[in-house]
Amino acid sequence: MPRPSLASLTLVVALAALVAGTAARAQADRPKPTNEVALTGHGGVTFKVPAWKETRKEAELAVFEQVTAAEVSLLVVSIEKGPGQGEAVDWELVRKNIVEAAGETGGKLALTVGEAFEGAPGFQGRRMSGQLETGEAKLGVALVALVRDGRFVSVSVLTLPEDRDGAELAGDVGATVKLTQ
Repeated sequence: MPRPSLASLTLVVALAALVAGTAARAQADRPKPTNEVALTGHGGVTFKVPAWKETRKEAELAVFEQVTAAEVSLLVVSIEKGPGQGEAVDWELVRKNIVEAAGETGGKLALTVGEAFEGAPGFQGRRMSGQLETGEAKLGVALVALVRDGRFVSVSVLTLPEDRDGAELAGDVGATVKLTQ
């Protein structure tokens, strides 16, 4: 399976934007994904995101941010080549590849494979969670990894480590993922 490095590289690059805006925040409800977005790489994928600001979009990657008075949160969705149709997915290998790629870009990512994610019909999915460190900064990472028909889609939310809403948002966005071809 190819290394899912695009997502982890983006996580590390996005860290700089988050560090400037991280402070204690008031509890607020996460917005629901309503805006449809398409990525065209690897045959394409569509998904829905909250009404957050799009800060970067390429054929294989989209980054969105929400800025409040006390915090910046990032949502990153990427599509890459994945295992072929019917191939078993080694989720531990996926986790290892993401962690190694983050290390190659200067970040230290601790990531744990969690429960199966069954919210995206037709996909094999798994939740992952952890913490990303670069220098003094620490961020919580909630990730939904999806595989179908030779494509690997990752939905990552980066927030303050104590923010428990990231996993919910990653799942909400992951549940809207659909292949376009």
